[in-house]
Amino acid sequence: MILTNYFEKICSIDFEVLQSYWLLGVRVLGGETYEIHSYDEDIYNKIIELKRRTLLYGYNIKGYDLKILAAIELGASTEDIYLLSQWIIYDTTIKDIQRTPAYKKLTDIEQLDIINHQQEEFGIKNKEVKFKSVTYFGKYNYTDLMDDVKGMSLKQHMANMGMEILEATEIFEKELLEEDDFEQLLYYNKNDTLGAEKFLMKRLKYIETKVNIALQFNIPVVEGVKYTDAQLVAKILHAQKKYQPYNAELKFKENVDTILRKYIPEPFYSRYLNLKSTNNKFTLFRNEVVFGVGGIHSSLGDDLIMYADNDHELLLLDYTSFYTTVVKYFNYHSRNISQIDINNFNTIHDTRLLWKTRPELADEKKLNTYKDLLNIYTGALRQPFSALYDLQMGDSLCRTGQLILTAFANAMYNEGMSIIQTNTDGIVVKVHKSKLNKLKEIINEFKQLIDGQIGITYISKFIQDNVNNYILQTTNKKIKAKGNFVRQVHFNEETGGDKNLLAPVVHKAIMEYFINNIPVEDTINKCDSLFDFCIVVKHGSTYNMTVHGYKNQYYKQQKVNRCIATNNTDYTTLYKIKSKTGNWEKLANVPDNAYIVNKALDTYDINKLDLNKQWYIDRAKRKVEGFKVV
Repeated sequence: MILTNYFEKICSIDFEVLQSYWLLGVRVLGGETYEIHSYDEDIYNKIIELKRRTLLYGYNIKGYDLKILAAIELGASTEDIYLLSQWIIYDTTIKDIQRTPAYKKLTDIEQLDIINHQQEEFGIKNKEVKFKSVTYFGKYNYTDLMDDVKGMSLKQHMANMGMEILEATEIFEKELLEEDDFEQLLYYNKNDTLGAEKFLMKRLKYIETKVNIALQFNIPVVEGVKYTDAQLVAKILHAQKKYQPYNAELKFKENVDTILRKYIPEPFYSRYLNLKSTNNKFTLFRNEVVFGVGGIHSSLGDDLIMYADNDHELLLLDYTSFYTTVVKYFNYHSRNISQIDINNFNTIHDTRLLWKTRPELADEKKLNTYKDLLNIYTGALRQPFSALYDLQMGDSLCRTGQLILTAFANAMYNEGMSIIQTNTDGIVVKVHKSKLNKLKEIINEFKQLIDGQIGITYISKFIQDNVNNYILQTTNKKIKAKGNFVRQVHFNEETGGDKNLLAPVVHKAIMEYFINNIPVEDTINKCDSLFDFCIVVKHGSTYNMTVHGYKNQYYKQQKVNRCIATNNTDYTTLYKIKSKTGNWEKLANVPDNAYIVNKALDTYDINKLDLNKQWYIDRAKRKVEGFKVV
């Protein structure tokens, strides 16, 4: 592991904070576990020893654990630590609530009522919360596993890795702990630090990318691992954060404007040049086209199957480094960086493209580093917390990319070719073989338009659930998949995933059916991995609790749960209860009869669980029977 070259120890940390007691659990990577308690003697020196030549890591440690650790090092009492903990959790909860559409519709008085109610719930109303703004933790060496991970908790990742996710929430409501409570708290703390360690292994590629970028550009590794990827690239390019004026109008060079007008119908083209939003829907080339923040997405329809045949080729056409090419060609660089750094960026871009076409010249280590840096840069243009943030340039980049892909697709459509889908930087098209020479002309025209490169993949079979979920088989029998067909089919207990478990066996059965003509019943009935049958769910911040029924009685459950379909009809589905109204809502994708499996999956015997495989078979069958050949 590259990190061991720079740190003597790598430690996962996790705090448990109660009214009269706190516990810091420490797990040394590849070694021991130990604890620091609020009643220990010489706490200060123990913390000093902990952080000496050590990389501290955990999930959301910047937002919680390091603040608590810093406050303790600064001399905070146990009471201060408890109030600080409650303040941090309250602040996070309020921010989650404030992001919801329902909150935004409330009057100022109603919003204030919610804030007051939450402060009372967390016990901080009218209390002085010391160390609330502590920033001392910046002196620690750390990396936060939650950086650049959107919308998921550590418990969800642990659930997705098959780990135990049971919680001890009732302990935190006690003022005085009994001996059994201490043991239980320590048990769950150790499980969480183990979860962080396993998640570190899953995120090693992301962390090592930051290390490699830092090394390439002479940033100390101890600093580089602290940053989000956008912050790191901003530092490399010496970005100085400042306000930049916004102008929604797009103006192109004459040659670009001529080609876009040639292939994009009016009044759509002229109207879109002055739109202030990147989110719009239109109907073009027989597709419903969505212009979103991530680029253009369109589809001929959902649940489609297409084949190449004697008369037609099925092709994936995709630009290489599309958005960074657009940045360079149109000079959509952040106005927060200098011309020297712009030139450096463009050189990196050109070098990477040269290495892609002339692999014998490539420095493999730098090739991957350059790819990561370029991709991070384009995303950072629209991130308000990044020093690279420049909304005009970010929007211009997005909208220009959308227009180029639209013109490209429409140019083919005008020649009688069928556009199956467009997706960010690529187009899937079905073309009669008599039109291949015309297609080559169009491809060359759009390569020259932005001095770019366009790759061509020949497809034999294309199965599209929707624009973001598909399977394709190339003419040389390679399989490429996107969306759930990647996340779920390749989900495993070692790597987890970036989305929740959603019965991977169903997606595996669908893929085997379409690629190898294997009936879904065969795939599902032969599967003996409990992991592949699991579904992970979590109720959001606007819900009070999750409940689950057994024999006509309902029981409160934890926020994150993992379940399977059962034949035992005494069990119900899982419901989430709305905080404001008390309304019950069924959690999506959960079977009508669900059995919760929140212990470590390797502790269950799948043959002793009353697993309802027919539920999974029916789900897969409904999906495959809904597809149509076009």
